[in-house]
Order: sequence, then structure tokens, then C-alpha cells
Amino acid sequence: MEKNSSFLEKVTQRREPLSFMLWLGLIGISIMFVFLSAVFLKYRLQIPALPFEVPRLLGISTFVIVCSSLTLQQAYKAFLQDAYFAYRYLLGTTLILSLAFAFCQWQGWESLYKQNLELMRSTPLHSLFFVLIVLHLAHLGIGLLALLYFFAISLLKLNYVDAFIYAMNPPNRLFLRLLVVYWHFIGGIWVYLYLFFQFM
Repeated sequence: MEKNSSFLEKVTQRREPLSFMLWLGLIGISIMFVFLSAVFLKYRLQIPALPFEVPRLLGISTFVIVCSSLTLQQAYKAFLQDAYFAYRYLLGTTLILSLAFAFCQWQGWESLYKQNLELMRSTPLHSLFFVLIVLHLAHLGIGLLALLYFFAISLLKLNYVDAFIYAMNPPNRLFLRLLVVYWHFIGGIWVYLYLFFQFM
């Protein structure tokens, strides 16, 4: 009887809605990127002469985004362990890496676009290329704003007591965890797009 009641409690207990909403959104975004890249590939195969050489900067940006995911994960661990100095340092490092990633992305996409401008202009690839760029940069921008917000808060909570009170607040822990999940997702999406263009 006790086993049945504990099972019912687990099944009927209130779920955290923000995590569910985030995962639902990430699944939708994933489907969108897979669909757009499939459409892009369809038109790409119709133009065998299109010289898609992935710029080196995009490869560098892949390494940078992976490093930023690692530093953000370590920052989250430091936050949970009350290591606030390490948390600020790692969060700041993640922000710098993120800005470096954004710069490499912008320069790399621009270079790739210029290589194929004439061939793409008369095809749907022209529009699809911009859609992929804008969508990825938009999602990256959301992550950057969130990182900037958490870093600014960490600088305002320099006092140990203030930082401790902030860290003990469950919503703050939840929001940071959601940011970590979202940032890993952004990195994963980029690795997918990079491999897509690399082996296309």
C-alpha cells in the first residue's frame, strides 16, 4: 500500500513548468533547424558547381563555443558549491568566449556568403542562407543577454553574505540551470550546422 501511495505521489507531484517550457522550445527549434538545413541541402544538390568551402574562422568558432560550454558548466558547479569567486571568474570567461564566438561567426558567415554570392543570388539558397544565419544569431543573442545579466548580478553580489543569500534562492538556481541547458543547446546546434556545411 505504501509503495502504491509513494508511486502516486511521484506521478502526481507538481512539475517545474519553466524546465518543461524550455525543453519544449528547444525541441521546436531543433526541428526548425533540421527542416531548414534539409531544404537547403535539397537546393544545394541542384547546383554541383557551388564551391562551399567552410572558412577556418567557423572551425575556430566551434572550438570556442565548446570551451564556453565547459566554462559555463564549471561556473554552475562553482555556484552550487558556494565558490563565488570562481563562479564570477568562470562566468566572465564564458562571456568573453561567447563574444569571441559571435565575432568569429559574423566574420566566417560573411566570408562564406561572399564566396558564393553570385551563384546563390538566383536560387532559394540566397534566402535560406540568410534565414539560417539570422535564426542562429538571434538564439545566440538571447544566450548572450542572459550571460550578461548573470555576470552583472555576480558583480553586484561581491559581498559573501549577499552572494550566499542570492545563491540559496531556488529560482536563481533554476534560472542559472536553464541558462546552462540553453547554452549547451546553442553549442550543439552550431556543431550540427558546422558539420552540415563541412560535409555538404
